[in-house]
Amino acid sequence: MNLQADGIEVLLPLYPFEIPKLLGRVTRGGNFKTKALADPVDAYHFLHRVVEYYGGSPTRITAEYITSWPVEDAPFGSQLWHRDTEGGARCVRAMVYLTDVTIDDGPLCYAPDTRELDLGSNRVSDEEFAKHGLPTLTLTGPKGTAILFDIMGYHKGLPNVKGRREALCFTYYR
Repeated sequence: MNLQADGIEVLLPLYPFEIPKLLGRVTRGGNFKTKALADPVDAYHFLHRVVEYYGGSPTRITAEYITSWPVEDAPFGSQLWHRDTEGGARCVRAMVYLTDVTIDDGPLCYAPDTRELDLGSNRVSDEEFAKHGLPTLTLTGPKGTAILFDIMGYHKGLPNVKGRREALCFTYYR
C-alpha cells in the first residue's frame, strides 16, 4: 500500500506516542466515541510523507485524541462508509493507535483508490457499499501502528465489539 497510489499507507516501526496533552474540552461523537483537540507536537513524525504526497507543505495541522467503546446501537455516523470533505480542502490524516487494535476494537477500514469515486451520498451503508465490489482493508495493529490516509477515500470505523480504542489523529490540510 502506498499513499500516493492507493490513498493509504500503514507505517511501521511502531510509534511511541502516549495520550497527548489535551487542548480543548472533550466532546461526544454520538454515544460511541469522544474527541478532544490535542497538542500537535508529534505531527512532525509524518510531515515528510505528507509533503511528498501534496508536493508541498500543509497549510494547517490539527490533532485530536479519539476514544471509542462498545455500544448496542446499529452503526451510524463515522461507522458508515463515508468521505470527509473538510470544506473542500485536501486532507491527509495520520491515525496512530494508542492501544492494541484487533477486529473487536473498532479498527479503521479503508477502500484504496476511491478518492475520485462519487457514490452519490456522503454516508453509505455496508450493503450499498458492497454493491460496488470495491476492495477494502481492515486495519488492525498493535499500539503505535500509524495509518496515513487521504480522507477523500471512502473509510469507516468498525463498531467496537469488546475493547476500547484510543487513537491520536493528525490532519494535514492543503
